[in-house]
Amino acid sequence: MKYPAMPVRPAKDPNIETLRGLAILLVVAGHVIGIDATGGMKVADDSLWRYLYASLQYVRMPLFTAISGWVYALHPVAAHEAGTFMFKKARRLLLPMICVGTLYFLIQYITPGTNRTGELAEIWKI
Repeated sequence: MKYPAMPVRPAKDPNIETLRGLAILLVVAGHVIGIDATGGMKVADDSLWRYLYASLQYVRMPLFTAISGWVYALHPVAAHEAGTFMFKKARRLLLPMICVGTLYFLIQYITPGTNRTGELAEIWKI
């Protein structure tokens, strides 16, 4: 019995993957540090971490956006594959967002001392 050949995926460029990793780390670090001393890790406004956060403000998201655009441009979606593309993208992004968002909401809700702002009945708003 002969099986159909599996499509060959092009090898990922390690330079682009390294930039993607750096961009993701910068965005996550920004969220962890928080926008001011009252959010995130409650880092003081005069700390080195806050200075680095502010210094990279105009690099984080533009770098992430440019790399995403570059990666999508390398493999454009054909019109007849748009539905499949959207389904797979939703599966990769929306399902984890719902699962992680729900878990985060519940942990934040039950953990004392967190900066929770909602009631349990508002879980659907995540």
